[in-house]
Amino acid sequence: MVDLGDRINDLNSATDAMIQQALQAIFASVAAPRVHLLGNHDVVNLSDAENAALLLSTLLNKFVEFLRAMRVNTKYIVDECGDSLERSGK
Repeated sequence: MVDLGDRINDLNSATDAMIQQALQAIFASVAAPRVHLLGNHDVVNLSDAENAALLLSTLLNKFVEFLRAMRVNTKYIVDECGDSLERSGK
């Protein structure tokens, strides 16, 4: 399962944590490997480490890391902000 992030609406730390915990219970009910990406709303009130702890999972913050984890056999170039993607290679 790939979670693309922006799971919350960045209200405040306590509310965001409560929502992440509720979502973690839903994610845990799925019997499949999972990867979580962080959206911009996920990190307004919670750090990367807090998100990982609440989701009981490792986070992949960059698209290239995600592709490597999924074993995509394609070469990608991403700018330092991760805003643009250009495909090259095989």
